[in-house]
Amino acid sequence: MPRSFSEEVELGIQQGIAFGCLYPRRRAVYAGILSMTIGLFLAVAGLIQFGEIESISQLGALATDPSVRAFVIVSASIAVGVNVSTFLLFGLLAPDDLQSEVSTLRNPVTYISSAAVFALIFITGFVAITFLNGLSQWLGIALAALVIAYRYNSSCFWRVLGGTRTQIVWTNRVVILLPIVAAAIVYVTGSLPSWTIGEWAVGGYYVLVVILSFIGPVDAIFGMIGEQINTVATAIIYVQVLEDRREELTENSPDDCEIEFQVDVPSSMPDSLREAQWTVNACECVEQRFEAYETYVKAYRELDETLNDSISERAGTGDRTTLGSVVAGFARNMHPKYYDDAKEAQRAATVLASVVESYNTGYASDVDDLGPEGEIESLIDVLAPTDTSLDQIDALFETAPGA
Repeated sequence: MPRSFSEEVELGIQQGIAFGCLYPRRRAVYAGILSMTIGLFLAVAGLIQFGEIESISQLGALATDPSVRAFVIVSASIAVGVNVSTFLLFGLLAPDDLQSEVSTLRNPVTYISSAAVFALIFITGFVAITFLNGLSQWLGIALAALVIAYRYNSSCFWRVLGGTRTQIVWTNRVVILLPIVAAAIVYVTGSLPSWTIGEWAVGGYYVLVVILSFIGPVDAIFGMIGEQINTVATAIIYVQVLEDRREELTENSPDDCEIEFQVDVPSSMPDSLREAQWTVNACECVEQRFEAYETYVKAYRELDETLNDSISERAGTGDRTTLGSVVAGFARNMHPKYYDDAKEAQRAATVLASVVESYNTGYASDVDDLGPEGEIESLIDVLAPTDTSLDQIDALFETAPGA
C-alpha cells in the first residue's frame, strides 16, 4: 500500500535516527570531508592535466565556456572520491552483523560500478542542460534548477545529522534556508559573477556536483543498505507505537482490569541491526496480544459502565442466577493474561465483546434465556476457555431471545 506524505516524512525521520544505530553519526561528516578532498583534488588536477584550465583561478570558465570533456573529468573525479570514501568509512568499517547481511559492502567491484553509474547519470544531465541551452537558456536553467532542488533536498545526508526528531526537523529547515541566505549574502555583497542565464544553469550544475562530493557518501551507503536501515527504522517505530498503545491501554482500562503482558516488549531503541531484527520479530509477536487486550479492555469497560458494581466484585459473588454476574464471571475468566497463546487470547476477547454487546443491548434479559442451568454452571467455572468452550459461550448469547 502506498504511504501517505506524512508517513513518508515520518519514515525519513526514523531512517535518519536508524543510521545512528549502525554507524557513528560523525562518520557521515568525516566521509564527506574525505570525499570532497579526493574528488576536488582529482578534478582540478585532471582539468589542468588535460588542458581545460591552466590554474584554479580559471574555474569560472567551466560555466562560461561549457565543455563536455571538462565535465566528464569533474564528474568522474567526484564519483571516485565519493565511492572511495564510502568504501573506506562505511564498507570496510561496517559492523559485522551488517556485513553479514550485505556481503557487497567490502567488495571493491561494487564501488567501481557505483562510481561509473554516478558519473554517467550526471554527464547525461550536463549534456541535456547544454542541449536545452542551445534551444532556450530558460529551458536550460529550468532543468538545472529542478535537478539541483530535487537532489539537494532529497539527500539522506541531512537526516543523519540529528539523533532525535527535533534535531532532524530543525536540520531540514536550516538546509532549506541555507541556500537562500547564502544567495542573498552573495547578491548583497556584489559577489555574483555576471553570467548569462545559460551560464548560470551550467555553473549551478557544477555547484551541485561539488555539493554531492560532500553528501554523496551517505546517499551511496543508504542505497546499499536501504533495507537494513528500514528494518532498524521499523523497530524504532514499533517501540514507540507499542509504548504509546501500552500507555493508552493502561489509561483506558478500569481500575480492576489488570494489564499484564506475557511477551516481552522492547522498551528502548535498538543498538544494532541484529537487535533491530529481534525487536521487529518480538513486536510482531506481541502485536496480536495488544489487539487482544484492546478488544478485551473495550468490552470490559462497556460492561463496567452497565453494571452497578465492579466486575471483579460481581464475578466474585459466585452468583449464577443473575445475568450480570454470569457475564462478569465470563469477563473475569477470559482475561488475556490467562492465555499463553495470543491467538487464543484474541479469540476469547472477541467472544467476550460479542457477549457484552448482547447483554448491554438486552438480547438476553435473564439467565434462563441462555439455556440449561447445568450448561451455564459448567462454562462459567472454566478459566481461560478455548475452542469448544468459547463456541458454547458464544452460542448461548446468539440463541438468546431477541438475538
